[in-house]
Amino acid sequence: MIQTYFSLFVVSIQFLVFTAASGDDIEPLKVNAGEWGHTVRDGIRLAAWRSPARRRQDMRGIENGIDREATLVRLRSSRTCPLQKGVLRAILAGAFWIQNRAHRARQAATSTCSHCKSGVEDHHHLWWRCPVWNEIRQRHGLYGHGVAASWPSQPAALCLSAPKIFFLHRAALWI
Repeated sequence: MIQTYFSLFVVSIQFLVFTAASGDDIEPLKVNAGEWGHTVRDGIRLAAWRSPARRRQDMRGIENGIDREATLVRLRSSRTCPLQKGVLRAILAGAFWIQNRAHRARQAATSTCSHCKSGVEDHHHLWWRCPVWNEIRQRHGLYGHGVAASWPSQPAALCLSAPKIFFLHRAALWI
């Protein structure tokens, strides 16, 4: 509550209190501009992620937030070559076309996995089940974990959960 005195009038203005995505109450006039800007950007990101999470299976889970630091650590690394960075950007953006997606877009004759020829190549199959990639999964400690229901069906949804954070760090090493 701020009171401003003008001559004989007392004007009382009660400012709104905003609830941040973290659940914290924020009063815009009581925080510095940097903190307020950060809070607003986080809110905008969460709102922007809701739409793709609703309409795209490969983006499910991002509506609750993404651990940006874990997601981008490999992408921002100076040790990651430009080709690897391009592949990681495509994976994170969900632009990594799989056979099932190409088939639905009439760009491929079949949705069968082009690597193992043993099933429909969807995100879950490609990242977790395709036997062609078992050796790589095993090399990075992921073999046998991919069939668990708690693991992501895609790498794009690097949500705030340990298996998904672990996944992208390991996936970046595959490239």
